[in-house]
Amino acid sequence: MNSEVAHPAFTENRIQTAPEMTLYYRDFGPKDSEKLPVIFLPGYFRNSRDFEEIAAAISHDRRVITPDLRGRGQSDRG
Repeated sequence: MNSEVAHPAFTENRIQTAPEMTLYYRDFGPKDSEKLPVIFLPGYFRNSRDFEEIAAAISHDRRVITPDLRGRGQSDRG
């Protein structure tokens, strides 16, 4: 099950990876860009919100993905 919620700069997405495990990520920029996408991976105790400003700044011509890792932010612990 995937779900999307649109915001001015990004789309919120959730993907179900197991029966009780949903991972959350923010998707910035055009999905059909010919440039390589950028994925920002948060470190220990961090989440996708930490990258919102830089992701919005570089996503005008490329896709940028900022996930919440398992148990962080809006992702499930599992």
